[in-house]
Amino acid sequence: MTPRLNVRKRDKPIARRLVVAMYNLALDPRPSGGAAAPVPTRTIFPGGWRSGRTSGMEFNQIVRRRRMIRNYDPERSVPSPIRDRILANALHAPSGGFSQGWAFLVLESPQDRERFWAAAAEEEADGSYDWVLAGLQRAPLLVIPFAHKAGYLERYAEPDKGWTDQDEARWQMPYWYIDTGMASLLMLQTVVDEGLGACFFGLPPSRVPAVRAEFGVPDAYEPIGVLSIGYPAPDTPSPSLKRGRRGVAEVVHHGQWGQHQP
Repeated sequence: MTPRLNVRKRDKPIARRLVVAMYNLALDPRPSGGAAAPVPTRTIFPGGWRSGRTSGMEFNQIVRRRRMIRNYDPERSVPSPIRDRILANALHAPSGGFSQGWAFLVLESPQDRERFWAAAAEEEADGSYDWVLAGLQRAPLLVIPFAHKAGYLERYAEPDKGWTDQDEARWQMPYWYIDTGMASLLMLQTVVDEGLGACFFGLPPSRVPAVRAEFGVPDAYEPIGVLSIGYPAPDTPSPSLKRGRRGVAEVVHHGQWGQHQP
């Protein structure tokens, strides 16, 4: 069923002109005097628009299907258009003062990925996590998100923000980490929408200097973790899932702490 406009009879001419204008904009969405911009294929579904180039999942499905994937098909690389959409969506994360204090290191050639694992991997004495490491190392795409604290401190020392210094003590929370984390979540969700799998995992603190040195990362940029991305292969769910997911009634408080009912 095609969505319809619910308008009064006397407003129908206006509504028709609005629909025509929206249709023409979709065909040729260019600014005055500019060149036509490419328009992605779109398909009408009941309840809204969805891009024809993605899996077409509803947002709730994406949220519910997202989980950490720790094993990948090493024979299937991530197509460059999908890689580019994953990275582009990360840039739509919110950031304080629109500071956008983040950066992303993309590793996809076998040589670059091998360099990363040689610099980052830390041997476990008992080998209990060998199964995790083996699966992660099969991922054809790695993305390392970096937080840039200086970008925030400099932004809030600009005239429109009112601070005249870059004192970190003014910040209640380190939003450079929070915002980069939200950018990472957008990448994880895009991965699901594209029909792929991903895992967000941390770097051992002792290995961060080696990763920095290997890839020439400036000291001002701090890695908050790593995303492994690829086509899922059979894997073993994390034993931590046995804990179960906490329910809304347990973690949400209405009006007063301890009041779990609205």
